[in-house]
Amino acid sequence: MNIINIGLQLRDVLYSMKENYPELEWDDNLGGACVIGSAFMVKALQKINLNPIFNWGSFHSQNRHYGHCWVNLNNHIIDVTATQFAELENIKVVYINKHNWLYSKYFSVRKGNHLIDLFNTNPKYSQFAVKKYSKELNNFLNKM
Repeated sequence: MNIINIGLQLRDVLYSMKENYPELEWDDNLGGACVIGSAFMVKALQKINLNPIFNWGSFHSQNRHYGHCWVNLNNHIIDVTATQFAELENIKVVYINKHNWLYSKYFSVRKGNHLIDLFNTNPKYSQFAVKKYSKELNNFLNKM
């Protein structure tokens, strides 16, 4: 399975989660879903024996900086929620060179186990992470 197809399947999962868990308060363009989308993408790529890196940083859009998460893999950025930004609203899964000026990294997480710690830093995600994260993630991974 190629990376773009994994990303497209993941977007379907994110839209389903948006419907089933209104407390997530995601926008129709998946604004707000980048933490969970990136965490799921890391796990999916690890499942196929790749070594992705979870990145937390900012996206530069319309002369502003927005907090954002994405995945780095082999010198490329993979972003399954970039549709929230005007510059990329028509691209369902971004797969570009990691030296793209739109993305600025603050820090990276190499081990997927530490992703739960990221969720727990934001009260909006902590309850979701503990109760529902593993169920949705496992369903997604099992379908791959």
